[in-house]
Amino acid sequence: MKTKLCLAVALLLNASLAASPADEPGFQPIFDGKSFDGWKAADMSFWSIEDGALTAKITKERPLPANLYLIWQGGELADFELKLKSRVFGSPKINNGFQFRSRELPNHDLMGYQMDNNTGTPWLVRLYEEHGRHTLAWRGERTVIDASGKMTKEPITEAQGEAAFKLEDWHEYHLICVGNKLTLKVNGKLMAETTDNDPVHFAAQGILAMQLHTGPPTVAQFKDIRLKVLKPAFVKANPQPTETKAGGSLADKTLVAWAAPANLTQKGGSVLTIDDRQSHFDGIVFGERAAARWMAGSDGYRRTQLKQDSWPAETADANTLVQVAIVYRGNEVTVYRDGKEYSCHTIKEPQRFGADSVVMIGRRHMGNNDFFEGAVADARIYDRALTVEQIAKLKVKAPSEPRPWAWWTFDDLMRADRMGRFTATRLEGGAKVADGRLILDGKKAEFLAAQAGSGFDSVSPPPMPPSLASLPKLPDDIAVVRRFRNHLLGDPHRPTYHFVIPEDYAGPFDPNGAIFWRGRYHLFYIYQENRVHCFGHISSVDLVHWRQHPTPLFPTDTSPDRGMFSGNCFINKRGEATMLFHGVGAGNCIATSNDDNLDRWTKLPSNPIIPNPKGREPYASWDPHGWLEGDTYYGLFGGNPGSGKPPSTFKATELDGWRYVGPFLSREMPDVAANEDISCPDFFKLGNKRVLVCIAHNRGNRYYVGEWKNEQFHPEIHERMSWVDNTYFAPESLEAPDGRRILWGWIFDQRSPATKRASGWSGELSLPRVLTLGDDNRLRYQPIEELKRLRYNEQTQHNIAIAAGKEVVLNKIAGNTIELELQIEPQDAKQVGVKVCRSPDREEETLLFYDAAEQKLKLDTNKSSLAEGPKKIEAAPFALKPGELLTLRVFVDRSVVEVFANDRQAALRRIYPCRPDSVGVSVFANGGAAKVRQVKAWQMAPSNPY
Repeated sequence: MKTKLCLAVALLLNASLAASPADEPGFQPIFDGKSFDGWKAADMSFWSIEDGALTAKITKERPLPANLYLIWQGGELADFELKLKSRVFGSPKINNGFQFRSRELPNHDLMGYQMDNNTGTPWLVRLYEEHGRHTLAWRGERTVIDASGKMTKEPITEAQGEAAFKLEDWHEYHLICVGNKLTLKVNGKLMAETTDNDPVHFAAQGILAMQLHTGPPTVAQFKDIRLKVLKPAFVKANPQPTETKAGGSLADKTLVAWAAPANLTQKGGSVLTIDDRQSHFDGIVFGERAAARWMAGSDGYRRTQLKQDSWPAETADANTLVQVAIVYRGNEVTVYRDGKEYSCHTIKEPQRFGADSVVMIGRRHMGNNDFFEGAVADARIYDRALTVEQIAKLKVKAPSEPRPWAWWTFDDLMRADRMGRFTATRLEGGAKVADGRLILDGKKAEFLAAQAGSGFDSVSPPPMPPSLASLPKLPDDIAVVRRFRNHLLGDPHRPTYHFVIPEDYAGPFDPNGAIFWRGRYHLFYIYQENRVHCFGHISSVDLVHWRQHPTPLFPTDTSPDRGMFSGNCFINKRGEATMLFHGVGAGNCIATSNDDNLDRWTKLPSNPIIPNPKGREPYASWDPHGWLEGDTYYGLFGGNPGSGKPPSTFKATELDGWRYVGPFLSREMPDVAANEDISCPDFFKLGNKRVLVCIAHNRGNRYYVGEWKNEQFHPEIHERMSWVDNTYFAPESLEAPDGRRILWGWIFDQRSPATKRASGWSGELSLPRVLTLGDDNRLRYQPIEELKRLRYNEQTQHNIAIAAGKEVVLNKIAGNTIELELQIEPQDAKQVGVKVCRSPDREEETLLFYDAAEQKLKLDTNKSSLAEGPKKIEAAPFALKPGELLTLRVFVDRSVVEVFANDRQAALRRIYPCRPDSVGVSVFANGGAAKVRQVKAWQMAPSNPY
C-alpha cells in the first residue's frame, strides 16, 4: 500500500494556533501559555499551568511512582526544529528533559531520543536514548554512531568546561533533527551533536513529550514552545487492525516452527522471529549462546534465559524436521521441542508486537547478520499462549484449533500468510522455496513478511549504488572472508586493543619467540593448522599495532616433530635468529633465520637436538629456553621437580652439539608444591639478578628471582602472578632496544568450548608490561608507555568524596574499551576501588579494589556476567605504605580487565557482560570513607584490524 503525508501537524497548527503569530520565520507555537490544548499525560494531576508555563511538580507529600510524560497531540515528527525555554528546581540532583522521535510503551512510559539534563552533574545537558543506548553525546561532544553501533567522538571545544548557564534558571533549548543528525543548542550555542547510523536503534520519526522525572521534590517548567516542521512524518494508509485481545498488540503468544538445521555448529540464526522495527524482537533462535541449543531470542537477552549448557543439545540431521515452540504466558516463557518441555524461565515483562511488526525467518532480527542454515517446512504464530496439550496436537502443514494468527507452509511456492494477515512477502539473499520447504543457506538468505500498509519497503536494505550493483558477484572466498570479518567486528566480547588471534579457536595460544630484530618487534604464537600445532607470526614497530606474517614454522613430512610447542628466540654467534622449541613427539629442536622479516627459517638437520628420553634419564626434553652467554649456549629444559625429571640445564658450543649439565635449580622454594611443573620458561637478567618466569600448569604464571652461579640457578624468591586459578598463562618476554624487559602472557578464554568454537575466535594476549625489580628484589609491573597512543576523549574528575558503604557513579565516564587512572586516598576505608562494566541496576558489575584488612589487590568477577565465565575473586598480595595514595591504572577491553596498582602489582581477569548497558563506572568505599583525588578516563582506539 502507498503511504500518504501526515497532515496532523499542519491541521493542528492552523486550527488551534492561528491566532498566535510565529516569532521566527517558519516557527509556530504549539503551547498557548494558558491551556493544555494539544497536550495530554496519563496522569494530568501532576501538571498545571503557572506563569505561562507547563508546570510539573513532585512534593514530599505526593511522590511520583514512575516517569510521567506530557505528550504533544499533534502527531509524530520526522525532521524539525524545536525551540523552548525550560528550568528545573526544588532539590539538588534532580533530572528532567523532553522526548522526541519517541514512542509510547503500554505502561505509558516513553522510549526513544531525549534531551536529558541533571542539576547534580558537571555535564548538565546531553543527548540521550531512553530505554536504549543511554548517552549519545555529553555536553561538549560530537559523536558518530556507525552501522554496528560503535561510537566515535570528537570534542566541541566551546561547549566544554564549566557551563555558562544553570538549569535552575530559564534558558532556551534549540533542537534540530534532520535525517540521522541530532543537534542540541542552549542559549544559541552548540552543546552536543549526534549522527546516528545504527539501523537497529535509529528512529526517523516519533512523538514529542515533556518529562517529569521521578525523584525528590521537583518543579519542572516549559514555556515558549515553538516548532518548525522541515519534513513531515509519514503515516500508514488504512492500517489493518491486529485482531488480538491485548489492546491491538501481541503479548501472550506462541511461536511454532518445524525446522531442520543443516549443521549443529551454526550460531545465532532464527527459524521464526517477530520484530517490531523498534529494536525489539522475540524469536526461535538456534545456537547463539550455547552450541546446538534452541532458545527464546530477544533484544538484549531481556527475555532470554542465558544459562543454557544444561539443556539438551540438538541431534537432528539436515533431513529431520524438529518442532520447536515457544510459549509466552505473562511473565513466563517456555520452550518445547517435539511437544516436550525443553526449558522454562521467568521474565520481568513481556514485549508487545503491533501491526507494524515484521516476521523474519533466517536472520535473527533486523540489523543483525547471523542467519539460520537449513530448511523450514512450517512456521506459525498464535495470538495466545498454547497449552502443552495443544502443542502436542500440532502437525506440520495441518490446520489446528485454535487457528494460527499467522501461518506459512511454503507449499507450491506459496509464500503468503495462509491467514491473510502478512500479505507482503519477500525472499532475500538467495532464499528459495522447494519441495514444500523454505531453503536457507546461512549466509544472507532470509524470508520477510509484513502486513499490508505497514511500509514493507523499509524492511529490506536499500539498493546498492550503481557503482556496486554493476559489479559481478563476489567470488565465494572473498564473500566468506567479508562475512566472517563482519561477524568478528560485531562480537561484543572480542577485545579491540589486546592482540587477538585473527581467526579460529587456538588452544593453546602460548606466545613464543619474542625478539627485537632489525628494527621491529616480532612475536610468535602457537595455533592449530589442520589440528597440528604451528607457530603464527606477527611484528610491530610500536608494540601496539601488529602485522600478520605468513605461518613460518610448522611440521613437515621430513621433520621429526609432529607439531611445535613452547620455546624462545635468541641471536646465535653468527648473528642469526635462533628458535629453540619443543617438537611434539620428537624432543627439543632448533630452527634459524637470517631473513629481514623472519619469514624464512631453516631447521637443523640434527633435530631433535635432545630427543625425548626413553629410559631413566634425569631430565625431560620439554619446553626449552636458550641463550648465549660468552661463547657458550645454554638451554633450560622444563620439567617437574616432583617427577624425578626436574628442569635441567644443557649447554653447547655449537647448536647441534648439546650435553646435559645437571638440575637447573639448586633448590626448590618452600611454597612450591611437588606437582608444580616448570613449563614455558623465560630466563633473563634483570638488574643485578636473574629472573625465571614460568608456569605451573595447575597454577598459571609465577616467577623466581636469584643468582646464576656455576651453571645453576640459585633462587632466593618465589612469587606468583596468578592466584585464584591459572587464567594468566604462558609468559614470554624480550629486551627492547632501550633496555626495557617487556612481558606478555596468554589470557585464558573462560567461555565454554562450544561457545568459543561457535564464535569463530579464541586466543588473546595480555597487554605488554614492563618488568623491573624493586628494592626488595620482587618484580614491579607497568603497562608499556606506547599504550598511551591509543587514548582519546579524555575525561577528568577531581575530589570525589565517598562515604562509608557508598558508591559514586561517574556519569561522564563509561564504556567497555577504556583506560582509567585513579589517585585515591584510602583514609579509613577497609575496601576502596572502582567498578567497571556496571549496569545501571548493578545486575552486572566488575569490582577492582584494595582490601586494606587483607592487604591485597582484588578483582571480583562474581557479578561480571549473567552468562559465562568463572565467578571468582583474584587476590594479589599488595600493601600500601602509611600515607601512600592508591594509584590504579585499569584497562577494560570488552571481555578483558587488567589492573596495575602503584607500579608494584598487577592482576587480570576475563569477563563476559551480556547486557548492552553494562558500561558504567563508579567508585566505592566499604568499612570507612575514602576520597578520589583524581580520576582520568580515556576511550581506547582499537589496534586490532577486526
